[in-house]
Amino acid sequence: MICTKQRSDGMLGAAAVAAAIAAAIAAVMMDVSQLVVASQLVDASQLVDASQLVDASQLVDASQLVDVSQLVDVSQLVVLRQLLPQLRTLPLQPHELPR
Repeated sequence: MICTKQRSDGMLGAAAVAAAIAAAIAAVMMDVSQLVVASQLVDASQLVDASQLVDASQLVDASQLVDVSQLVDVSQLVVLRQLLPQLRTLPLQPHELPR
């Protein structure tokens, strides 16, 4: 009877140790569903607001821009140059003379 009691006490002790280990492990374990892979994390300081992005294909080099108000139609200059000698030979009416 003593032998059986020691044996059952030993089994109870081992069961208690196993239960204590299981409880300790459960307390330390985390919810795996909350874990993320570190390689998929991004540096938030590098993020930009997508509404601020522009299509780079639409950009132009500002050094290539000209003031459109300064442009003239060259085809009109050629016509005036051809007409100038003829205008000088036209007789002017008295009311057309410069004052």
